[in-house]
Formats: sequence, structure tokens, C-alpha cells
Amino acid sequence: GGAEVVNVAGPEQASLRQVADLVGEIVGRPVPLRAAGQRAGDAAATRADLTRAHQVLGFTPKVGLREGLIRQWQHRSADLQPEPARQVGQ
Repeated sequence: GGAEVVNVAGPEQASLRQVADLVGEIVGRPVPLRAAGQRAGDAAATRADLTRAHQVLGFTPKVGLREGLIRQWQHRSADLQPEPARQVGQ
């Protein structure tokens, strides 16, 4: 009871190709994409309406797409780093 769904996103629009290219720049290798063509029901473009998020949560985006992807990559990269070996008895 009382739950509500709201869009939470940044203010920028980007195509899947633009996001893949940006991710490739950040991680240092291209992101392979394979064109599959249009499918029934595909939207030509979508954009999050942040009106409800602002009204209900007071949400206003403060991080752009590039910065958000960089932060996400840094966070995930840190998770993938092996922990340093510990000495016996420590």
C-alpha cells in the first residue's frame, strides 16, 4: 500500500550507440553491438519524465551521463580487484 513508481534518470538523452561508444571510451575498448533491426513495438526514442520523481522525492539529477558511467565503472572495477594476500596469523 502506498507504493509509487517514479522515473529516476539524468536529464540527458542518448542513443544506445552513443552510450556504447561512451562506455567504450571509459573502459578502453569498444563495446561490440550487433544490429538486429526494428521489432514490432520498438519506440523510436524514449525519455524519462522526472516530474514525479521531483514531486515525490525532491529528486533533481546532479550527475551527468558521462560522470555517472565513469563512477559506475570505477565502482565495478574496484569490486573486481583481488584482495591483497594476507600473511598467516593476520
